Amino acid sequence: MKLDLSQTPFVAGVFALALVLMMADARPQGTVDADALVLQLRGLPAELYRGPMSFLCNPAPAPCSPPPLSSEEIKRLRIYSQLSALDGAGVLALARGLQKADASMRSNSALALYRLSDDSQSSDRVIARVDIRAALPALIVALHLDSRTGELAAQAIGNIGAAGVTAVPALVKLLGSEEEGLRNAACIGLGGIAPSAKSALPQLKVALADRSSNVRGFARVAIAKISAAAP
Repeated sequence: MKLDLSQTPFVAGVFALALVLMMADARPQGTVDADALVLQLRGLPAELYRGPMSFLCNPAPAPCSPPPLSSEEIKRLRIYSQLSALDGAGVLALARGLQKADASMRSNSALALYRLSDDSQSSDRVIARVDIRAALPALIVALHLDSRTGELAAQAIGNIGAAGVTAVPALVKLLGSEEEGLRNAACIGLGGIAPSAKSALPQLKVALADRSSNVRGFARVAIAKISAAAP
């Protein structure tokens, strides 16, 4: 499920604060090997960071000090910052990461492409948004590798917008997956491509009768986005 950080200002604030504190160390010094940076993602949990969504202040209503980020998330953000600074070279390295035999490398490469291209935190972000269109062919192939990589790849494709239109047939195929997470992600991806995903409307309407309420909800959102944007 896609996490909208614009609706969680606390998490977005922690994210920005951590990056400000790390920025001096995070920027590449001299020549940086983008592929070596991507390799450092291996073994990290390929999950969207949700952070501690609530914690108690004592005495209320005194302001709460934000809890620290985990060491894994700090490592991830340092790598993302360097990849973002490398721009196109970082994107191509992540595209190569999607093709690795190691499932952790694939899923973390897909997650990085998703997060680096996500604009939901545009008002708070410190890492510049990255254009990931060069990774689109690899992302399309990744849709059908393993389920976690496929879910994240579909959401990353949605961030590409209308330029991701070549992925529509593959995303439509994903709507027929046995795995709910893949069907959810396919709807998210198609909704992001709107209005260029107009050809997927018949299959999305079929998904309105999906056995999962989550899929039905994501299908409704995708249909609304495509229909609103279509000429």
